[in-house]
Amino acid sequence: LKWGYDNWLVDGYAGRNSVSAYQSLLNNLEHAKPEYILWCMGMNDPDQDGIVNNNWLTTYKSLDALCNNKGITLILSTTPNVIGGVVADSEIRDARDNEPKNKIVRESGHRYIDFNKAVGGDVTNQWFSGMLSGDGVHPSDSGALALALQAIQDFPELTHQ
Repeated sequence: LKWGYDNWLVDGYAGRNSVSAYQSLLNNLEHAKPEYILWCMGMNDPDQDGIVNNNWLTTYKSLDALCNNKGITLILSTTPNVIGGVVADSEIRDARDNEPKNKIVRESGHRYIDFNKAVGGDVTNQWFSGMLSGDGVHPSDSGALALALQAIQDFPELTHQ
């Protein structure tokens, strides 16, 4: 799907966690200073037993300080809850309840994209019908569309030329 928006950079790799994404961000910031940073990390930093993942939390705090120091507007995102399954020959046995990190996002004072709400992960880890792919972790085509539309709704600057 091509919507004609080309004024932003996506630096995302499958399986990446917050720590490695933050290092990549620091490398990118050596070349330019953006007006916004949209941080969509958390799925590969699973929370455990209702406690936020420490790597995600430490990285978020570093990112928040970095954006404050550089005058960059930080936009966060919630991380959808998922049921788990088999992804790339790795078994994600347990459901991922991302509510500890989502609570921090919602209470941060930053704008955020509510991806969890967009697919129904805030209601059930099963998501809305047809939005979760068979692997139990990634969105189906309709789930991906719901995520994209939520991003534009919550952060319309994505569509500015």
